[in-house]
Amino acid sequence: MSPHRTTPTAPAAEAAPTKGETTRTRLLAAAHKLFLKQGFHGTSMRAIADAAGIAVGGI
Repeated sequence: MSPHRTTPTAPAAEAAPTKGETTRTRLLAAAHKLFLKQGFHGTSMRAIADAAGIAVGGI
């Protein structure tokens, strides 16, 4: 038997999402909503960016 004992540790808490992950989630949600409303071909990158609240260059 080993003189060292190991204690089970609790699972690590999930880290808060990064700024990039949050932006990605907002973009995907905005795109999904617009695609349902206007269709894929009727939705522009500008419309998605505007709906997500970011600049087009951020896409």
